[in-house]
Amino acid sequence: MKGKTYSCAAYGAALAFMSVQDAAVIVHGSRSCQNMMFTFKNNREWEKRRFAPDDRPFESLRMHCTEMTEMDAIFGGGQLLDSKIDYLYEAGWRNIFACTTCVPGLIGDAGREIARRKQAEHPDSRIGCVDTSGNMTGDWEEGFNAGSKLLCGYINPDVDQDDSINIVAERYFYYFDKRIDNNILDLLKDFDVRVNCRYLYRSEMKNIVNLAKARSNLVAIDDYISDTALKDLSTSAKRYQEKLEPPLGFNAYRRWIRKMSGLYRPKDSLSYTIEKIDRIEEECISSCKHRCRGKRVLIYHEETDRIDWEVDALKDMGMECVVVAKNPNRGAVLRRNPNTTVLSTSDVESFHEMLRDCSPDVIVSDTAIGASKITQHYSDEGRTVSESNDISFNIPIVMQFYPGLGLDGVVNFVDRVKLAIQGKGVAGWRYDL
Repeated sequence: MKGKTYSCAAYGAALAFMSVQDAAVIVHGSRSCQNMMFTFKNNREWEKRRFAPDDRPFESLRMHCTEMTEMDAIFGGGQLLDSKIDYLYEAGWRNIFACTTCVPGLIGDAGREIARRKQAEHPDSRIGCVDTSGNMTGDWEEGFNAGSKLLCGYINPDVDQDDSINIVAERYFYYFDKRIDNNILDLLKDFDVRVNCRYLYRSEMKNIVNLAKARSNLVAIDDYISDTALKDLSTSAKRYQEKLEPPLGFNAYRRWIRKMSGLYRPKDSLSYTIEKIDRIEEECISSCKHRCRGKRVLIYHEETDRIDWEVDALKDMGMECVVVAKNPNRGAVLRRNPNTTVLSTSDVESFHEMLRDCSPDVIVSDTAIGASKITQHYSDEGRTVSESNDISFNIPIVMQFYPGLGLDGVVNFVDRVKLAIQGKGVAGWRYDL
């Protein structure tokens, strides 16, 4: 097991399997494990519906459990998994995927062997199991990747390729977006392109089987899970598929339009689409330049690999940028952002010193600048009041985690920085608090 875990591998595998809309998911373990997974998933689905009304069935309703007891933990629970698969098959399910929790892992229940045997008994179905063994395997990411790898094993590499596109690892992207299903699709609206499969996000098995059809794979989030899923997908597809990443910022969106125009037929001329982007940028930036020109912004991110678009937008607004990077990243940040002040810090004291010396008008951060960095509390007006070394700071903070896609994300970011400069207080992610 690797370090601290935030949820177990079994839950991660269950999440991957629940993304397949015509699949039943079996949690091989105790009812308490399944209940916790169901509660976490169900609460999240309710939470998403607060922001994005959705009449589709809850994915958590397709989760089943073998309900192992103390006696099963002693004498083995393989027969429970066997009978649960039979029950679901008789109920009409033809895609049945199971994950094991800690107890089956400890006693050595052969989940994969049982799944292979049941697959042979029911050749008209797809039955699989991953031995995730709960926390013994690791964090939920490990289980999610294991589930994804099993699903990739069903890809048919012999299908004919067409001009469609796959969207990969969309799973939790844009958690608080009011149009959670549409933002990534908006990136494709300027082109005649069909979405072949939204892999790991509300797909069906027939789409997963035909993943190799698409000309390209649009990776919704560039992270460990997405990279692993894309590698497994590419290995199983056995053919080259262009990797695409969502654009962040105005300049990246222009590059995106040009690259997509080389892959798919644009609905309008390239020059017209670029001119449309130019007009949106001009309207967005010009509306705040008079308030932001000459102001100093301190950018403090745990990860500095994806902040170039922020620096570009803030400089266009006429602001002076000071980037705080962890020591190993300072050189890389400076190379990507010339004519930008890049400071480095590795401890709390040096960060306190930077705040005092820099005296920024606003802070942009993905870490809340909170408990581990400086003591803070919130005043009635919603502004962050930070105290350190007997010196008080009264600096508005713009929280910026992973941004919105395409033009909406950067326009939203610019508006929230403008609000913070106006003295409206803390601007939260996606919403102004």
